[in-house]
Amino acid sequence: MNQIDKYLMKEIIKYLPNQDVFCLSKTSSYNNNIFDKRMVNYIKHRRHPAVFNVVDNYCKLCNMSKIYILDDDLKFIRCDHV
Repeated sequence: MNQIDKYLMKEIIKYLPNQDVFCLSKTSSYNNNIFDKRMVNYIKHRRHPAVFNVVDNYCKLCNMSKIYILDDDLKFIRCDHV
């Protein structure tokens, strides 16, 4: 048993930043099959911290939804995109 159960993998993906989710989807066909329509919809519409890239610009690849600056609990993270 070299592979993780797909239901367990979906729960792990829920806690990963978008950049890691994108990398995971490209690693193997098994991981790519986890991303059904429901999972992709979840990732697009989940609450996610604002992501800034290496040159301190708002990352258009990682931020898939609108960020509201008025949020009380707004958090920021970095990604490796340019």
